[in-house]
Amino acid sequence: MAVKKPKKTAAVEEKDFSVYLGPTIRGVITQGQIFDCPKEQAVEQMRDAVNARPLIESLIVRGSGLPEARKALQRSDSLLRKHFNKLATGQD
Repeated sequence: MAVKKPKKTAAVEEKDFSVYLGPTIRGVITQGQIFDCPKEQAVEQMRDAVNARPLIESLIVRGSGLPEARKALQRSDSLLRKHFNKLATGQD
């Protein structure tokens, strides 16, 4: 009779992270930049840039909302897409 080994389960700790989905703004922030912290802390880290260009804050998304946000960026009628385009064209 075969003896079954117990399954090893690793304790997986999910870390909260955020991602900037807007266009690259040279010398300020890069498209796809990952922040190893919650959105609130990421926005605080980028406070000077957010004060200068407030739309940056709307394009920093929580990791848990990343799939939905990426889908929204593909739709031309979404608010995220409108904010992306305004930043990309300098109309912010």
